[in-house]
Amino acid sequence: MNASVPLYNVAEGDINVPVLLSYGASGVKVNDDDGWVGHNWNVSAQSYGIFRQARGLPDDYSISNPAGTINPDNRKGWLFGTAKNSIKNFTPTSDNNASTCTDELQNYTFLNGLDYNQDTEPDVFRLSAPGLSFEFYFDENNIPRAVPYQNVIITPYTSSGIFTSSTTIGPITLFKVVDSKGVTFEFAERESITEDMYEKSQFYFVRKTNQHERPFTYYTSWRLTKIISPIYGTVDLTYTQVNIVNNANYYPNSNSRYPNLHKYRYPLITSNEWGAGSTLAYQRSSVVKVIKTIGGPSVEAEFISVPKYTGSEIQRLNKINIYDKRLGAKNLIKELQFNYTTTGSAQQKRPPTCNISSIRFHR
Repeated sequence: MNASVPLYNVAEGDINVPVLLSYGASGVKVNDDDGWVGHNWNVSAQSYGIFRQARGLPDDYSISNPAGTINPDNRKGWLFGTAKNSIKNFTPTSDNNASTCTDELQNYTFLNGLDYNQDTEPDVFRLSAPGLSFEFYFDENNIPRAVPYQNVIITPYTSSGIFTSSTTIGPITLFKVVDSKGVTFEFAERESITEDMYEKSQFYFVRKTNQHERPFTYYTSWRLTKIISPIYGTVDLTYTQVNIVNNANYYPNSNSRYPNLHKYRYPLITSNEWGAGSTLAYQRSSVVKVIKTIGGPSVEAEFISVPKYTGSEIQRLNKINIYDKRLGAKNLIKELQFNYTTTGSAQQKRPPTCNISSIRFHR
């Protein structure tokens, strides 16, 4: 069962930004965090942005190595690498006959010859904004392609300006998207992740090991920051930054009772005479953004978050304040108070979790 509860609609001119509380019955896994508003609950305002599913290296990964750099970082994402054209033109030579293997030698030679410093697959980007929802990727000519087709213009930017075929250094810092009505959506508030592989395998996950063996940081998402109407109206969205570095940021203390949610492992059950490692392990730290305000000249919705529990950097939505700004000052006209029930305690092996118990409306 999926359900949505309208909380408020931020309207400026002909722009409308609905604030919805939604529930998705996707189930709860053992290690799932309870999120900003409880298990399986979400507020639409926190879902507006462009979110990357990285495949291999991040598409926009390319750094400048100063002259004389010892052991330079030559890794290139899809947008800057040279492998994409040869991948596009690759034709398998296998005849699908298991009794002959010589015809597969060319396939093996091609695949084995791909440089580990080259990204071989484009990332997938998922866009969500009021009135827009689709995925896109960059083709072999570095042109964004929406899937399914959308009548939109997607323009990526780096710190040097619009990203073009001559751009040599990333990352992408901003996306601008113009829809069929001429409405411009800007995605400029960035979230990032730093990956540090500390347990490697030279026999399994070889490409991932070689691509990720030295630490690197990349943007995982670009949050929606502005909507501009071609007729009348502008809405701005602002965010609060939360740094997630280690266990202590999640829980009151970092002793062994609490799992490290930033340690991701890729298990493979195997054995061989060389005793090769069968897992890859990462230590990951993140910068995430939590919606703070949505508004324009006449109205503003303010989202107030508090720590989930004492000592936690992770936030929980506490209330939403709605202000009328038409007279110049911010006049509080509505308050939505979120109340939660708590399960678990610090004495257990997992941190306490919460679910929404009620929402109080005050005028």
